Amino acid sequence: MVDNDIYGIVRHPMYLAFMLIFIALVCISQHWLGVIIGAIGALMIYNDMRREEKDNVDKFGEDYLRYMPQVPRMNFMLGIVRLMQRRK
Repeated sequence: MVDNDIYGIVRHPMYLAFMLIFIALVCISQHWLGVIIGAIGALMIYNDMRREEKDNVDKFGEDYLRYMPQVPRMNFMLGIVRLMQRRK
């Protein structure tokens, strides 16, 4: 498992980026329809991310199961703290 660079901070950086884009679009639009579309999009991305995690467990097995507690799914602040702790 790659646990350095961006993959040492969050397990799914691409999905995190999509979630942040949805949040940004909701903030920019400031319309109730934008909030609904953003919430639906964020839920779809989150479901895809969870499905990919299951696929990764099937594909990589024990290595991925050991990687999961070390690197948070999407919490990049906690991921940065844990990465700094691992480097010490």
